[in-house]
Amino acid sequence: MKGYENDKDLTDFCEKVSDTLRSYLYVHGINVGIGILQINKADAVDTDELLKKLMNTSEAAARNNRNSPHILFYSPALDIQITRENEISQEITEISEGIKTDRLHLQFQPIFNIAANRISGFEALARLNSEKHGLVLPLEFISVAEKTNMIASLGEIIIIQTLRFLNKLKERGYDTITVSVNISTVQMLENGFANKLLNMINDLQLSPESVGIELTESVFAIKRNEIRTVIDTLKSAGIKVLIDDFGTGYSSFARVSELNIDFLKIDKSFIDKLLEPNPKEAITGDIISMAHKLGHRVVAEGVEHKNQLFYLREYGCDRIQGYLISK
Repeated sequence: MKGYENDKDLTDFCEKVSDTLRSYLYVHGINVGIGILQINKADAVDTDELLKKLMNTSEAAARNNRNSPHILFYSPALDIQITRENEISQEITEISEGIKTDRLHLQFQPIFNIAANRISGFEALARLNSEKHGLVLPLEFISVAEKTNMIASLGEIIIIQTLRFLNKLKERGYDTITVSVNISTVQMLENGFANKLLNMINDLQLSPESVGIELTESVFAIKRNEIRTVIDTLKSAGIKVLIDDFGTGYSSFARVSELNIDFLKIDKSFIDKLLEPNPKEAITGDIISMAHKLGHRVVAEGVEHKNQLFYLREYGCDRIQGYLISK
């Protein structure tokens, strides 16, 4: 594009492009991102380098916002981010190959049963201690693993560590405690995933009823029939199925009713609203009620204050997790 006056001319053009594509792409759950690279006439032109920068910018734009088209201008800071991703990817590859596997570890956050007044389970939370970047949170390194097709091997390591923890609980007499682990949609769609997971559980002589898998809302956007088949296989064996961060992104009660799940985990944003001056006006209680009518139990995420617990107990929430119980 030549002869434009300012950046707004560029973004206006990009918005017209995205408006044209939006209705088709969103129906199929495809993220939209447009990268903009500005070239001065005086600059030496290396076509390969320009294309590399433009592709990196557009990919970053698509990752930055999954719910609407995102337009991103190239900047040198983006090169730094790409370098960071490449270095994290290299460490993930090494861990998957059995090199310095202690860089990946799990933390286990308790899930509290309100009615029984006791801890009834744990969620396994993966953490990466990068040698170059320190603590890297799952939102970042899981995204890198998916992008580089390493998520299946990394996810398998996380599952094994989770099951070993569950085995320790069992050995200490806590055989009614469940442990849930987050599963990437990409990993779940791998051929033979369900059988592989059940074999790992069987090898450690654990009960499938003690295992839960947590899925993101992306399961509603892609290959729902395939996802439903996997879920039905796992459920028939006794594994619990949870939808994480419910209420954001692609989720709806209509879509949830299509899948054979056990728990909805209410996103923290709805729990935070319970701290506002008039918590009775929050829709959190309505979400709990509708979930129960559909036959699902409810876990509230990110509970940090007692008045949140009082509200959730009043409206019949089944379980909670968050800093109020344990950091």
